[in-house]
Amino acid sequence: MPSQLPREIYTMIVEMRAEDRGDFDERLNALKALSLTSRSLHQLARKHVFSDVILKDPFDTNLQPAATASKLQRLLSASPEIAPYIKFLSYCIQPGDRHNVSLVATFEMITNLQILELWHSYNRSITYLWDHRLHVLKPGLLHLMRLPTLTTLRLSMIENFAISDLSSCNSIKHLELHRVDTDIAAMANPANPALSYVPLRIPKLHVHTLSLTTSWALCLAKCADGRPFIDFIGINDLVLQVYVAKDMITVILLLSCCVRLKTVHFEVLNPGRRWGRIPLWGLLHPSLGTLTEISFNFIINWVQFGNATADPFGGLFRELYMLRNRNKIETISIELCIGSGTNFSVGTEWNALDFALEDSGWPTLKLVRLDIVLPGPRRPALENMLHNACRTRFPNMMASQSVDMIYNIVTDE
Repeated sequence: MPSQLPREIYTMIVEMRAEDRGDFDERLNALKALSLTSRSLHQLARKHVFSDVILKDPFDTNLQPAATASKLQRLLSASPEIAPYIKFLSYCIQPGDRHNVSLVATFEMITNLQILELWHSYNRSITYLWDHRLHVLKPGLLHLMRLPTLTTLRLSMIENFAISDLSSCNSIKHLELHRVDTDIAAMANPANPALSYVPLRIPKLHVHTLSLTTSWALCLAKCADGRPFIDFIGINDLVLQVYVAKDMITVILLLSCCVRLKTVHFEVLNPGRRWGRIPLWGLLHPSLGTLTEISFNFIINWVQFGNATADPFGGLFRELYMLRNRNKIETISIELCIGSGTNFSVGTEWNALDFALEDSGWPTLKLVRLDIVLPGPRRPALENMLHNACRTRFPNMMASQSVDMIYNIVTDE
């Protein structure tokens, strides 16, 4: 590369490639190639090459050699100057790591982390127990969780998680839980003196399937001075996943605690079997003065769904009708993901949904979006039926002068 180019040009090239958030491996390989082009680009690209560290699941089918905590340990031991570059760390905890005390020092070298993912491959024969009596790794993990730079924490596939370990994680703005079980003893004694005196304020809370005990503990936990450990008033973005029956209890618990939501998203597997039993309009009532966006992702799988005449929206029109004339909602998004091989029909519930969303009941509504996703091989007959249904079953929405109705049929091809 010509040496007379200004350094600003080099910087622009590297930054543009680093900001491309597409395929991780492709971006990483491009940055590595840039770093080998010239000495100037090497210095600029290096901080981006090591900004995202993914310690992969050993069961990953990716043919590339899996990065491990031991490899990270050797890297930072040889080049400690790299540690401040790490902004994103995804760490699949391995059974052998819990006995590696030197990993704690490795994690303590990382000081500028912004996003942390701690997870374990879901395998009942090698479960990960979050218990300081069983491993020596916990101090290093707590160091990462409590960094003042950390804004996003994602926990997945972890058992016996201690709610008290979220204490002092005051910089976190986004907490995500997926198949996380909490310590039963902590639930029995929710007023834990180890909890911070300052309630944890988390604007974004995402709770995925099989996290009932942790959700329960979050709702019950108290600080040492008696205040709730989680500042539920401060939560304005809530994502809830309903895949199994227990998840409905999680939805009820968390919606009962949150009172100032701005956006809420529900992901529901086979809504006809579960969704109709959740009194959505009543649970959202405390947030109706602040709620501006609500979205639903309904995943329909023929193996469990089965009934071709069942309502794919799970009775959503009834809940939306109850929300009429008492809300400030501006956007409603609905996504139907119809599994390959699913028996499916368009019934009167589509017209009922159109009636529930009639203009007069939604004074601030601006956009209704319906996306229908058809994974797998193309299904022309189903696609045509759905296109026709979207055009003809929503006459009120299509004729509205104040609300935009957008629909899309999305296929893999």
